[in-house]
Amino acid sequence: MAPRHLKRHGRAFYTLVSERYELGVDHEEALLRTAEIIDEIEECRKRLKEDSGVIITDRYGGPKVHPAAELELKLRAQLKSFLDSLKLDEEDATAVSTSAAQLARKRWRSA
Repeated sequence: MAPRHLKRHGRAFYTLVSERYELGVDHEEALLRTAEIIDEIEECRKRLKEDSGVIITDRYGGPKVHPAAELELKLRAQLKSFLDSLKLDEEDATAVSTSAAQLARKRWRSA
């Protein structure tokens, strides 16, 4: 069962992976952090959508990259690192990727 503090996307990922794979204790922590990062990336995306995009106006009236866009890039790098550390089998990863793609399509249809 996914930890209660996870939000929708992180919880879905955590549940999907924990149901499909038998992870050791050392991988459970990586799975949890991966799910948390997924939620944090989603928060960045929501903020960017609310603030009308990646470029914002700074206090001097000039354009600058939104801090949420910069954070999202850093989180994506961490996400890759944690996904790599989970060492999911390629054969099984295809199943996870397919399920993740289905979840993503469902999410975008409902948005």
